[in-house]
Amino acid sequence: MAGFYKWKKMAHDGFIAHGKLGFLLKKGSKGPSHGAAHEITEEEAAAYDLPFPTEEHLAAVHVFPELVPTPPDDETGRHQPVGGEANRALWEVFEKWTKPVLLAFSDGDWVLGHCYKLWQDKCPGVAKVKGLTLEGTSAISARRAAASSWWPPSST
Repeated sequence: MAGFYKWKKMAHDGFIAHGKLGFLLKKGSKGPSHGAAHEITEEEAAAYDLPFPTEEHLAAVHVFPELVPTPPDDETGRHQPVGGEANRALWEVFEKWTKPVLLAFSDGDWVLGHCYKLWQDKCPGVAKVKGLTLEGTSAISARRAAASSWWPPSST
């Protein structure tokens, strides 16, 4: 979970500043779904900043990582117990889940890219479907590539 804690720290410490969200996403976006250059364009990066015309509009970007339940040994020193009980209850369901589960993770997603292992270890349904590891991609391109590689289903 080191990547998650790095993201949480960046958001808390103000590294994600007005006009910088697109820059950060451009730095972290890579892969074949981003055209010949394998990265998002300057125009696409700028589009990520559009919903945040002022620093005040970034409040949710800074707060969201703090809302994710974390254990007492949270590396940032800002443990978030709220939601932990519900999270544990959901894992009790997934630990017994035998219906097929399709996992699609990116090997370049530094925040959650290694969480597939957690799902493989805890959820029996994961073994029923071959998951997707999107190589040479980031979280953003993982969403694009996963959607285009298995949806819509083939008619043949």
